[in-house]
Amino acid sequence: MSSGASEEKAEAGPHPEASSVEDVSNADGHQYYFYLVIHNIQKRPNVRNLLCTAAAFGCHGVFVVGQKNFNLDPKGPGIPSAIQDHVFPSASASTSTEQQPPRKMGMFLRHFDKWAEFVEYVQQQSIRLIGVEIHKDAKPIDHYLVRGENNNDNSHIAFLMGNEGQGLSQKQQDDCDGFVRIPQYGNGTASLNVNVAANIILQRVYQWKTSTMG
Repeated sequence: MSSGASEEKAEAGPHPEASSVEDVSNADGHQYYFYLVIHNIQKRPNVRNLLCTAAAFGCHGVFVVGQKNFNLDPKGPGIPSAIQDHVFPSASASTSTEQQPPRKMGMFLRHFDKWAEFVEYVQQQSIRLIGVEIHKDAKPIDHYLVRGENNNDNSHIAFLMGNEGQGLSQKQQDDCDGFVRIPQYGNGTASLNVNVAANIILQRVYQWKTSTMG
């Protein structure tokens, strides 16, 4: 697809992890799910910090793509001890969600070996992929914190963070449904640390979610 927000409106399909996490509904009962995507992040501390940030601000789940050298076992050394009791593995291709112990709260982790597999998955699940990037078509975060014309197209959003040095690759940008920018008011730098950027985005999302819950 071309860079910038997609004009196509797709009805959000059933999400396989939705029954395993806390539902977040606004005053009229409409549910919203937000996720973080970790892909092509070079530094191990940044991966760990991003997981903590996602947990702190109530992400329903984290999609990890590639990152072959990072141990995603919820009780393993790769997951910060502070959140180990908060995270759980997502259903794999051979294990349905129904076969997993029911959970009302927590954050799932789902791993994909290849980027193409992840993109296919989010498209099948009607999850909008929004890149956090300095891009000509990027919009403020509040643009995505509203219900779409069909009341569904912003119900499931995954925020994709860029590489520490290069940002989002062209391939990643091509597969995004839109982009979000972080307004800056000084002359310090054009970019922010990847975890700082994630904190700003997810903190605003959490504020919005809590303010719209009835």
